[in-house]
Amino acid sequence: MATILYISKTPFSKLILQKIEEQTEMELIGCVLYTTNGLVIEEKPNVVLLDTESIALPEVTAAIKQLKAANPFVKVITIVGASQLDDSMAIIEAGSDSLIEKRPDYGDKLVLVILSIQDAHYYAPSSVILDLLERLEELKKDNLDLFRKRLVENGIHISMKESLVAYFLRKNLRNSEIAECIQLREGTVKVHISQIYKKINIRGRKNVVHYLNKIMSNRVCIEEAN
Repeated sequence: MATILYISKTPFSKLILQKIEEQTEMELIGCVLYTTNGLVIEEKPNVVLLDTESIALPEVTAAIKQLKAANPFVKVITIVGASQLDDSMAIIEAGSDSLIEKRPDYGDKLVLVILSIQDAHYYAPSSVILDLLERLEELKKDNLDLFRKRLVENGIHISMKESLVAYFLRKNLRNSEIAECIQLREGTVKVHISQIYKKINIRGRKNVVHYLNKIMSNRVCIEEAN
């Protein structure tokens, strides 16, 4: 049984109340009116529905953190308007367990999210998911620790300095630019690059850069497996 607490600054949505009432596996245990003085929660729900309409972003993130601090096991579903979608990343980072956009058809979707969230599923609008994927891709491209892990996974064992040089080499930087990035002499960078070529056993700067980028995209392991 999902026990639900509904928090809103605006009048409580009749649609939400009706949808919960229709579900035999859900019980609404309270409705709390949000005020700028903070939240006073006596109930211990499984799920909190936080309607963020007319609530400023700093207050939204503070409310989520407060709810999580009071009950680490509670699932917080944040309901946002279309104009608040740009704030989605901050809301997710604050600890929201799912995020749903308030649209004409969101009542049925909300019910499905309440049911699935208890099985550790996460829901967010497609635009938010795409933004997350783009950020993850950027992190993958620029994460040195992940780059070193990919090297080891592909049987390439080079020193930390050589890893740093290879990391910037794959970004198509010139030797002088690499030297500036990691505070080495340009001649030293050239020596490291020579060692990288030998250990990877590939000739030509262009070919090495291509190989290092394949490593980061996981294509090398996949191609060899096939």
